Amino acid sequence: MSASSTEQGSRIRGTRIRFELGCLDFANNECPARFILQESAFVSAFFNFLGIYSEASASLFISNGHRVQLRRSNDNNLKPITLMNSLIRLFPIACIAGAVSLTGNTALASYIEITYENLSEEGGLWNTPLFLGFHDGSYDLFDLNDPLSPTSAGLEALAENGDTSGLLSDIAGIDGAKSSVLAGPGGLFNPGSENSLTIKLDAVDNRYLTFASMLLPSNDAFIGNHNPTAYALFNGAGVFNDGFVINIFGSSVWDSGTEVNDTFGAPFSMIGGMSTDIPGGYSVNHPGLDNFIGTGLGNGSTLERAFDSDTAIGRITARRVPDSTAGTGLISISLLLILQHFARRHKKANA
Repeated sequence: MSASSTEQGSRIRGTRIRFELGCLDFANNECPARFILQESAFVSAFFNFLGIYSEASASLFISNGHRVQLRRSNDNNLKPITLMNSLIRLFPIACIAGAVSLTGNTALASYIEITYENLSEEGGLWNTPLFLGFHDGSYDLFDLNDPLSPTSAGLEALAENGDTSGLLSDIAGIDGAKSSVLAGPGGLFNPGSENSLTIKLDAVDNRYLTFASMLLPSNDAFIGNHNPTAYALFNGAGVFNDGFVINIFGSSVWDSGTEVNDTFGAPFSMIGGMSTDIPGGYSVNHPGLDNFIGTGLGNGSTLERAFDSDTAIGRITARRVPDSTAGTGLISISLLLILQHFARRHKKANA
């Protein structure tokens, strides 16, 4: 055996690089798949760059909390496998990781697509952009029919003018909470329109959804949930609730109680005039918007219908979508193996 081949054999036998596919939620469980890659100078340089030295380990994270763990340790009794076998054994791990990223719901963080649909019939009510708050159950938007709990300034701004800035500021004070604003295709949600957004959520900090949107035209009519834990996107075990849907009807249209319902000064209405504030107002069920029927709207059309208790107003749905960055770690490892393979071929060709 030549000196060079002896050195290479010693290097291979002296260091073990193990790839493990595991899950952060069940870190103590035995990994479902693992393989050992033979050492080389190229691989060593890559691992040293990652800060993975002898008897140390690190993780490349994939698919919303799942990981490929990289570990190296001294083992003189190790029987290394060839590069091609490494590539072959990487394939089932990639398949497992892909399946996990597409179907696994127990990840600590998930990408969730939220969709809002305006279900009003043609000639019906419009919506302002939808405020979305994701929290641990501690964000209470409002109390219904409670004179001792006046409407907050943030909710008043939304109910009277569609302004979400106050609510965004309010929820920003809650640790771990996230928020966003979902606008319609043209800004507002006209009857029959819908739009979606995707947001990364933590199953604990962002377990619950709170929403709010102003109805147009109105003085201070809005939709939203007054129970902060009414809509759980994840269950207590961190599993996403498949089939999540909120159907909103006229019985869940609220009046913020902060402005007189006389049509004057109402946004998106051509009636005009000046609105009248109600100091200390509180939220109640809305009595209806029939007084706007037959009047002009801001887009030049006419409001033909409003709502009663059974009228479909809107629908919110949520679904878990694949992480667009899932598998990045595996791709990096695959590229590493391919580069190693070509580096050896090049070295052999020039020998």
